[in-house]
This record gives sequence, C-alpha cells and structure tokens, in this order.
Amino acid sequence: WILHLPNHNYLELLSSLRNVGKQLATSPPPIFPPLKRPSIESLSRERKDRFEQVQDATRHAWRGYADVCLYSKKDQQSKYLGNHIPFDDLSPVSGRGHDWLYHAATLYDSLDTLAIAFGVDSEEFNQALQIVLKRDL
Repeated sequence: WILHLPNHNYLELLSSLRNVGKQLATSPPPIFPPLKRPSIESLSRERKDRFEQVQDATRHAWRGYADVCLYSKKDQQSKYLGNHIPFDDLSPVSGRGHDWLYHAATLYDSLDTLAIAFGVDSEEFNQALQIVLKRDL
C-alpha cells in the first residue's frame, strides 16, 4: 500500500491518498499467513546466545518506552486528546516522553519489531496490540 507518484503535484498526491484511504476502509490489505518461527532449540549455542541478547535488548527498549511513554503519570494533560494518546518517543538522556502531533508513531512502528523478535503470541506484542486497539483514532 505504498504510493509512489513521481510526476504528481502535492494536491494530486493528497487526493490519491484520500482515495487509497477510502479503499482501505472498505477492503483492508491482505493478511499474509505468519511465517513459521524456527525452533530456538535447533540453533547452535552461539546463535542461541546472540538470539537471546537481541531479545533482551529489544525487551529493554520496549519496556523503557512503555513505562515512560505509555504508563507514565507525569505530564498527563499532554497525553490526552480525546482518548489516551501515548508519547511518541523516549528521550534517553532526560528519560522523558516526547509528543509529535500525537501520532504515537513509535507505538505503531514497534508492532512489527515485537512480532519478529518475540512472536505474535508474546506478552510484549499483545501488550502493544491492545494499546493500539484501544486508541481512539
């Protein structure tokens, strides 16, 4: 569903995006069958260690984002626009969340990463998915 219109002006692009949005509302994109995840038991010890390190790093990043940006009680008034809107990203030095037009892009962008790193049955993926499904879009 990526639109590439190299010879169109801005207004034509917006019009095309509206049309694509209407099409998506009536016929969502196809859902591909999930890929079968290889068994971690079949990996060599070295690859298994690397796999677990990547999972640990991803889990650390997700929990840091979720704790500060999704569940923080600080700056609660800036996290509301109709329904609960989480912060978009986390500033690692200050440890605070940052909003940019209340799009929660990091939350949506995290879904595929969490699905790849942990699988669609994981606690991390389902936590993110539940928050996305509760959003008032």
